[in-house]
Amino acid sequence: MKNAQADDWTLEELSEQAERLLAQWNLPNPGGRVSPVPSSRTIRYYTSLGLLDRPHYVSGTARYTRRHLNQLLAIKALQAEYLPLPAIQKRLDGRSPEELEQIIEAATLRRPPEPEKPRVESWGTCQALPGLRLLVEDREALLDFMLTHGAQEVQERLVRALNSLSAPRT
Repeated sequence: MKNAQADDWTLEELSEQAERLLAQWNLPNPGGRVSPVPSSRTIRYYTSLGLLDRPHYVSGTARYTRRHLNQLLAIKALQAEYLPLPAIQKRLDGRSPEELEQIIEAATLRRPPEPEKPRVESWGTCQALPGLRLLVEDREALLDFMLTHGAQEVQERLVRALNSLSAPRT
């Protein structure tokens, strides 16, 4: 990962470097169950599990290198493939810097398209005529349709719907 500015970071700086790079990739977050950005606490946890190499210390301060950054990015890339931490540990154990970069590059190449914005369903009713109550199942979808199809088509469809309701049953 040639984007990083330095090759020696504190724990917080490592987290910031990872956050900056991950923000560009838009990796999926399996069921929203993993943090999209590794916090200092998460990094310590990954280190305790052996997913990340132990840092080296300078004057009592933990220092992290490009290898740590690549390990962290590879973890996030593999989590985006819905792999649990034990499987990720097996995949990353003993990997060379080049192999870590290949894992990261593969994840950035298969970056998923932006997910469609979820619709917020909002139910509503109104009394339109005596004996006729309109039910709006999805207000956002209705407004989108009205904006894209124009008043004339909306009126024609409403009239057809009313006509189908008032037609005699056979």
